[in-house]
Amino acid sequence: MLHKVLAPAEVRLDARLWRRLCGAVEALVRSRQVVLMELARQYPGAARVAAPLKALDRLLSNRRLQQARGVLYGAALQRLWPRCRTVIVVDWCVLKADESLHLLRAALPVGGRALPVWDEVHAQSQLGQAAVHTAFLAQLRRLVPVDS
Repeated sequence: MLHKVLAPAEVRLDARLWRRLCGAVEALVRSRQVVLMELARQYPGAARVAAPLKALDRLLSNRRLQQARGVLYGAALQRLWPRCRTVIVVDWCVLKADESLHLLRAALPVGGRALPVWDEVHAQSQLGQAAVHTAFLAQLRRLVPVDS
């Protein structure tokens, strides 16, 4: 699935990191839930849970992947944009039950679903601040295809 939308050369990830990312996406599709243990159970070729769990943990904390996040989102958006309405929905949501962290997300509404375009995590103190909104929209503008 990921190979159809993105190519490793486009996002400049090394082959090992790309394979881990594709494995994580495949596990997510199989498990249909974002629970780390379930993802580890569904990880391709996993005979036991320990190795995939460690691989997923390292993938989630990988700095190169975090740095490439904007490129990944941008490349996916380039592929999806022509097939989607050009409406982007932006919304805040609570990320932690104690409301200490909030997610600011931009998404494309497609077929009754919202495909994430960009997201950022912010502290409660930054919720609704104009400076956060301005920076978020500037980053979003960098991701949106130029001809739109």
